[in-house]
Amino acid sequence: MKSRNELVGLPVVYEASGTVAGTVKDVVCQPGERKVSGLVVEKKGLMKKTTYVPWSKVNLMGSNCVMVDPDGLMKMPKDAWVFEGPFQQTPKVYDTEGKELGHVTDIAMDEQTGHTVRLTVSRSILDDYREGRPQYEQFVFQGESGNVIVPQIHQERE
Repeated sequence: MKSRNELVGLPVVYEASGTVAGTVKDVVCQPGERKVSGLVVEKKGLMKKTTYVPWSKVNLMGSNCVMVDPDGLMKMPKDAWVFEGPFQQTPKVYDTEGKELGHVTDIAMDEQTGHTVRLTVSRSILDDYREGRPQYEQFVFQGESGNVIVPQIHQERE
């Protein structure tokens, strides 16, 4: 299992040539699905260039780099939901009664299938410090908003 936070910043390498394509900037989910659909790759230089690698073109996610097919980089799908990190506009998490529980700070995914298996949620800096961040394995992404619904009964601590 890999988390978004483990992937961000890793080099993305073309498997055939060993050439570095850029670094992982983020993960991409399709609205309403519990699956990572690809990775955002950023190539630094005089002008930063951001591209997208679909999950089907990711061959290996190691601890030191991500290996991709050479023809894997393309434009970002318009309906893709990009996770933007803990201090930007991230998806809110609600229980089934509509109570806001916090916002998503990390996504854990199965390395082989891309299925999202766990979310880590922050309520507030103080609550995170006192009680830790809850993790949810049962959840549903809501359509285009990317917000998340979780049953209140299923919760684990970091």
